Amino acid sequence: LLLLLPMFDENAKPVSVGEHNAYLSDLRKEHEKACENNKKASDCHMLAEFYQSVDKDFGKANTLYKQMCDEKNYSKSCLGYAMSLLSGQAVERDPAKGFEYLEKACELGNTAACHNIGMIVQGDKYAEFGIEADGKRALEMFENGCKEDFRNGCFMASVMHLTGRAGVKKNMPKALEYAEKACELRHTWGCINAVKMLETGDGVPKDIERAKKLKKRAKELVESEN
Repeated sequence: LLLLLPMFDENAKPVSVGEHNAYLSDLRKEHEKACENNKKASDCHMLAEFYQSVDKDFGKANTLYKQMCDEKNYSKSCLGYAMSLLSGQAVERDPAKGFEYLEKACELGNTAACHNIGMIVQGDKYAEFGIEADGKRALEMFENGCKEDFRNGCFMASVMHLTGRAGVKKNMPKALEYAEKACELRHTWGCINAVKMLETGDGVPKDIERAKKLKKRAKELVESEN
Protein backbone atom coordinates (compact mmCIF):
# COMPACT_ATOMS: atom_id res chain seq x y z
CA LEU A 1 0.00 0.00 0.00
CA LEU A 2 1.41 3.37 -1.01
CA LEU A 3 0.60 6.10 1.47
CA LEU A 4 1.30 9.60 0.23
CA LEU A 5 2.77 10.90 3.47
CA PRO A 6 4.15 14.45 3.78
CA MET A 7 7.82 14.78 2.85
CA PHE A 8 10.31 14.66 5.71
CA ASP A 9 11.56 18.03 6.92
CA GLU A 10 14.11 17.96 9.75
CA ASN A 11 13.11 21.51 10.75
CA ALA A 12 9.39 20.77 10.94
CA LYS A 13 7.58 20.47 14.24
CA PRO A 14 6.64 16.94 15.38
CA VAL A 15 3.25 15.82 14.11
CA SER A 16 0.74 15.32 16.92
CA VAL A 17 -1.38 12.19 17.22
CA GLY A 18 -4.44 14.25 16.37
CA GLU A 19 -2.84 15.65 13.23
CA HIS A 20 -1.68 12.18 12.20
CA ASN A 21 -5.15 10.70 12.67
CA ALA A 22 -6.74 13.60 10.79
CA TYR A 23 -4.36 13.00 7.90
CA LEU A 24 -5.24 9.30 7.79
CA SER A 25 -8.94 10.15 7.98
CA ASP A 26 -8.62 12.47 4.99
CA LEU A 27 -6.64 9.86 3.10
CA ARG A 28 -9.26 7.20 3.85
CA LYS A 29 -11.99 9.50 2.52
CA GLU A 30 -9.99 10.09 -0.67
CA HIS A 31 -9.63 6.35 -1.26
CA GLU A 32 -13.33 5.75 -0.53
CA LYS A 33 -14.36 8.55 -2.88
CA ALA A 34 -12.10 7.27 -5.65
CA CYS A 35 -13.46 3.75 -5.30
CA GLU A 36 -17.09 4.89 -5.21
CA ASN A 37 -16.86 7.43 -8.03
CA ASN A 38 -14.47 5.77 -10.45
CA LYS A 39 -15.51 2.16 -9.88
CA LYS A 40 -11.99 1.19 -10.90
CA ALA A 41 -10.63 -2.04 -9.48
CA SER A 42 -7.26 -0.45 -8.77
CA ASP A 43 -8.84 2.33 -6.68
CA CYS A 44 -11.00 -0.09 -4.70
CA HIS A 45 -8.07 -2.42 -4.18
CA MET A 46 -6.06 0.47 -2.72
CA LEU A 47 -8.96 1.16 -0.38
CA ALA A 48 -8.97 -2.50 0.69
CA GLU A 49 -5.24 -2.30 1.38
CA PHE A 50 -5.85 0.82 3.47
CA TYR A 51 -8.51 -0.98 5.49
CA GLN A 52 -6.13 -3.89 6.02
CA SER A 53 -2.84 -2.09 6.63
CA VAL A 54 -3.92 1.11 8.38
CA ASP A 55 -7.35 0.49 9.92
CA LYS A 56 -6.68 -3.20 10.63
CA ASP A 57 -10.27 -3.79 9.51
CA PHE A 58 -9.69 -7.12 7.80
CA GLY A 59 -13.39 -7.81 7.35
CA LYS A 60 -13.90 -4.68 5.22
CA ALA A 61 -10.72 -5.45 3.32
CA ASN A 62 -11.85 -8.99 2.55
CA THR A 63 -15.22 -7.80 1.30
CA LEU A 64 -13.54 -5.49 -1.22
CA TYR A 65 -10.87 -8.01 -2.21
CA LYS A 66 -13.52 -10.61 -2.98
CA GLN A 67 -15.72 -8.13 -4.85
CA MET A 68 -12.88 -6.82 -7.02
CA CYS A 69 -11.75 -10.35 -7.80
CA ASP A 70 -15.21 -11.77 -8.54
CA GLU A 71 -16.57 -8.78 -10.45
CA LYS A 72 -13.48 -7.13 -11.93
CA ASN A 73 -11.00 -10.02 -12.22
CA TYR A 74 -8.38 -7.87 -10.49
CA SER A 75 -5.51 -10.23 -9.78
CA LYS A 76 -4.11 -8.37 -6.73
CA SER A 77 -7.51 -8.56 -5.06
CA CYS A 78 -7.78 -12.27 -5.86
CA LEU A 79 -4.42 -12.74 -4.16
CA GLY A 80 -5.46 -10.65 -1.16
CA TYR A 81 -8.64 -12.66 -0.62
CA ALA A 82 -6.81 -15.95 -1.22
CA MET A 83 -4.30 -15.19 1.54
CA SER A 84 -7.13 -14.37 3.96
CA LEU A 85 -8.88 -17.65 3.18
CA LEU A 86 -5.66 -19.60 3.59
CA SER A 87 -4.92 -18.05 6.99
CA GLY A 88 -8.47 -17.53 8.25
CA GLN A 89 -7.96 -13.80 8.71
CA ALA A 90 -11.38 -12.27 9.46
CA VAL A 91 -13.02 -15.04 7.44
CA GLU A 92 -13.66 -18.74 8.01
CA ARG A 93 -10.45 -20.55 7.08
CA ASP A 94 -10.90 -22.43 3.82
CA PRO A 95 -7.57 -23.42 2.19
CA ALA A 96 -9.30 -25.20 -0.70
CA LYS A 97 -11.25 -22.07 -1.63
CA GLY A 98 -8.17 -19.94 -1.00
CA PHE A 99 -6.22 -22.12 -3.42
CA GLU A 100 -8.92 -21.56 -6.05
CA TYR A 101 -8.49 -17.81 -5.68
CA LEU A 102 -4.72 -18.22 -5.93
CA GLU A 103 -5.20 -20.17 -9.15
CA LYS A 104 -7.39 -17.39 -10.54
CA ALA A 105 -4.87 -14.70 -9.60
CA CYS A 106 -2.09 -16.72 -11.20
CA GLU A 107 -4.10 -17.23 -14.40
CA LEU A 108 -4.60 -13.46 -14.47
CA GLY A 109 -0.83 -13.02 -14.51
CA ASN A 110 -0.03 -12.34 -10.86
CA THR A 111 3.52 -13.60 -10.29
CA ALA A 112 3.26 -13.55 -6.49
CA ALA A 113 0.14 -15.73 -6.64
CA CYS A 114 1.86 -18.24 -8.90
CA HIS A 115 4.78 -18.32 -6.47
CA ASN A 116 2.44 -19.01 -3.57
CA ILE A 117 0.94 -21.92 -5.49
CA GLY A 118 4.46 -23.30 -5.81
CA MET A 119 5.05 -22.87 -2.09
CA ILE A 120 1.87 -24.82 -1.33
CA VAL A 121 2.28 -27.73 -3.78
CA GLN A 122 5.95 -28.32 -3.02
CA GLY A 123 4.78 -30.28 0.04
CA ASP A 124 1.75 -32.07 1.45
CA LYS A 125 0.86 -29.54 4.16
CA TYR A 126 -2.56 -28.95 2.58
CA ALA A 127 -3.26 -32.54 1.49
CA GLU A 128 -6.17 -32.80 3.95
CA PHE A 129 -7.86 -30.01 1.99
CA GLY A 130 -7.49 -31.85 -1.30
CA ILE A 131 -4.36 -30.00 -2.43
CA GLU A 132 -1.80 -32.65 -3.36
CA ALA A 133 1.95 -32.19 -3.50
CA ASP A 134 3.28 -31.62 -7.01
CA GLY A 135 7.01 -30.96 -7.15
CA LYS A 136 7.07 -30.62 -10.92
CA ARG A 137 4.43 -27.90 -10.84
CA ALA A 138 6.10 -26.15 -7.90
CA LEU A 139 9.40 -25.98 -9.78
CA GLU A 140 7.61 -24.68 -12.88
CA MET A 141 6.01 -21.90 -10.83
CA PHE A 142 9.33 -20.93 -9.26
CA GLU A 143 11.24 -20.97 -12.56
CA ASN A 144 8.54 -18.94 -14.30
CA GLY A 145 8.67 -16.43 -11.47
CA CYS A 146 12.42 -16.19 -11.85
CA LYS A 147 11.99 -15.38 -15.54
CA GLU A 148 9.89 -12.44 -14.36
CA ASP A 149 12.76 -11.38 -12.03
CA PHE A 150 10.82 -12.46 -8.94
CA ARG A 151 13.75 -13.09 -6.63
CA ASN A 152 11.96 -15.49 -4.28
CA GLY A 153 11.12 -17.61 -7.32
CA CYS A 154 14.79 -17.77 -8.28
CA PHE A 155 15.77 -18.73 -4.75
CA MET A 156 13.15 -21.46 -4.41
CA ALA A 157 14.03 -22.87 -7.85
CA SER A 158 17.62 -23.04 -6.63
CA VAL A 159 16.60 -24.79 -3.42
CA MET A 160 14.59 -27.42 -5.27
CA HIS A 161 17.45 -28.18 -7.67
CA LEU A 162 19.88 -28.18 -4.75
CA THR A 163 17.97 -30.54 -2.47
CA GLY A 164 15.95 -32.65 -4.87
CA ARG A 165 12.86 -31.64 -2.91
CA ALA A 166 9.40 -33.00 -3.80
CA GLY A 167 10.74 -35.53 -6.28
CA VAL A 168 12.68 -33.01 -8.36
CA LYS A 169 15.98 -34.46 -9.57
CA LYS A 170 19.03 -32.76 -8.05
CA ASN A 171 20.83 -30.52 -10.54
CA MET A 172 23.69 -28.57 -9.00
CA PRO A 173 24.57 -26.45 -12.06
CA LYS A 174 20.91 -25.34 -12.22
CA ALA A 175 20.91 -24.74 -8.47
CA LEU A 176 23.92 -22.44 -8.86
CA GLU A 177 22.40 -20.66 -11.85
CA TYR A 178 19.23 -19.81 -9.96
CA ALA A 179 21.09 -18.95 -6.75
CA GLU A 180 23.25 -16.44 -8.64
CA LYS A 181 20.18 -14.94 -10.31
CA ALA A 182 18.53 -14.60 -6.89
CA CYS A 183 21.71 -12.93 -5.65
CA GLU A 184 21.63 -10.47 -8.56
CA LEU A 185 18.06 -9.66 -7.53
CA ARG A 186 19.20 -8.88 -3.96
CA HIS A 187 18.25 -12.16 -2.27
CA THR A 188 20.88 -12.57 0.45
CA TRP A 189 20.44 -16.32 0.87
CA GLY A 190 20.77 -16.78 -2.87
CA CYS A 191 24.22 -15.22 -2.58
CA ILE A 192 25.13 -17.34 0.44
CA ASN A 193 24.10 -20.62 -1.20
CA ALA A 194 26.00 -19.74 -4.37
CA VAL A 195 29.11 -18.94 -2.31
CA LYS A 196 28.96 -22.31 -0.54
CA MET A 197 28.65 -24.21 -3.83
CA LEU A 198 31.52 -22.31 -5.45
CA GLU A 199 33.80 -22.58 -2.42
CA THR A 200 33.33 -26.31 -1.99
CA GLY A 201 32.88 -27.31 -5.63
CA ASP A 202 29.71 -29.15 -4.63
CA GLY A 203 28.43 -30.42 -7.98
CA VAL A 204 29.93 -27.43 -9.81
CA PRO A 205 33.51 -26.36 -10.63
CA LYS A 206 35.20 -24.71 -7.66
CA ASP A 207 35.68 -20.98 -8.26
CA ILE A 208 37.11 -19.10 -5.28
CA GLU A 209 37.32 -15.71 -7.02
CA ARG A 210 33.69 -15.85 -8.09
CA ALA A 211 32.75 -16.91 -4.57
CA LYS A 212 34.60 -13.90 -3.12
CA LYS A 213 32.61 -11.50 -5.30
CA LEU A 214 29.32 -13.08 -4.27
CA LYS A 215 30.34 -13.11 -0.61
CA LYS A 216 31.05 -9.38 -0.86
CA ARG A 217 27.61 -8.81 -2.37
CA ALA A 218 25.99 -10.87 0.40
CA LYS A 219 27.76 -8.75 3.01
CA GLU A 220 26.59 -5.55 1.30
CA LEU A 221 23.01 -6.82 1.24
CA VAL A 222 23.09 -7.73 4.94
CA GLU A 223 24.49 -4.29 5.80
CA SER A 224 21.84 -2.53 3.70
CA GLU A 225 19.08 -4.53 5.42
CA ASN A 226 20.39 -3.46 8.83
